[in-house]
Amino acid sequence: MPNIASGDTNQDSTVLWTQSNHLGIVTFEYSTDSNFATIHGSINQTIIDPNIPVKVSLNGLKPGTQYYYRVTDSNNETSRGTFKTAAKTGRKNGLKFGVSGDWRGELSPYPAIANADESNLDFFVLHGDTIYADYPYNGVTWKFILVPEPIQNLGVLLASDRFEGYAAERTEILKFIDDNNINNVVFIAADVHGNLVNNLTYQLVPDGEQIATNAFEITTGPVAFDAPFGPSVVELASSLGLLNSQEVDFYHALPTQKAKDAFIRKLGDQQITAFGYDPLGLNNNLAPANGLIKAKLLKGEYVNTHTFGWTEFQIDKNTQKLTVTTYGIEPYKANQIVANSFILSQNPVIINQFEVTPHQKTELSISLGLLFIFAICSLGFLASIIVKNFSKKSSQT
Repeated sequence: MPNIASGDTNQDSTVLWTQSNHLGIVTFEYSTDSNFATIHGSINQTIIDPNIPVKVSLNGLKPGTQYYYRVTDSNNETSRGTFKTAAKTGRKNGLKFGVSGDWRGELSPYPAIANADESNLDFFVLHGDTIYADYPYNGVTWKFILVPEPIQNLGVLLASDRFEGYAAERTEILKFIDDNNINNVVFIAADVHGNLVNNLTYQLVPDGEQIATNAFEITTGPVAFDAPFGPSVVELASSLGLLNSQEVDFYHALPTQKAKDAFIRKLGDQQITAFGYDPLGLNNNLAPANGLIKAKLLKGEYVNTHTFGWTEFQIDKNTQKLTVTTYGIEPYKANQIVANSFILSQNPVIINQFEVTPHQKTELSISLGLLFIFAICSLGFLASIIVKNFSKKSSQT
């Protein structure tokens, strides 16, 4: 069977992708009919190497339309998929999409996202430290900025692998958002292997007061990464002397994931509030941040660090209210996949859900604003790569 995917979908175009073990011609067909009674187009490509996928671009599509496509390889094997083009500019149809990151191949086939296909999503972002995406159009209520590393403050440990380690650039991004009254900005990150939600503040000078914004960030995932954030943080804190052996034993003896998450949240807050940073979550904020984000926690907590999973974002087409839902399963190790049939039979459940009422203020220059943010984020990412490569070279000499 050919593997297939669609991506880079906008109002009138998309890209279809396939990979097959069978060399030769592959045929892409697409239709607005799930039964393909009427085929709107057909494009051929040639597979010359089973390790190299091929792709085609579809143009001239209709906005806000559900399309179906099928790919047939030279062995006459067919796979089918679907995608939906973005709504026409100025029309608020609502939006529902999923995001997760950190996919370890040896932990496949990823039961943590078993319910994603049935969730009727408009699209799913495979957020694996490689993507920057935003939709810089005037009149769009919510602005989602996907970055490879978290922009929220998590403390000085390993900060060089996050925006926190590049404080001047981080301040420049958040100050630009703040100064230009760009409301309803949501940063989405992965890489830390846990689900952490926090509002974003910045400083103009080192040790200066925290300036609150109405932007927030959610880190999502992991789909499958052993070990997740919670156990990894405890191990790191223990090695650095931040936790003694009794505290580590206490953590491991806690009976539930909820109790362990509370332990991690307390540990995290101790580290970040010592620097005057805002505590984790969209509640219990520093005084300057109170009331800037109209969030309501519906289920669970804002810190979930002992599960594998993904996050769904849904915008109500009438109210434009954003509902964020994170699903999760019990984490597992590679050697458990075969040994324990329960692992792959897990069904993701809601571990956190909250809603945010948007600021409905009219905004100008959103396109230039988010393009500026994109450029700064790219510079930060490149700086992170340079630091990582330098560290690797230093360790080898």
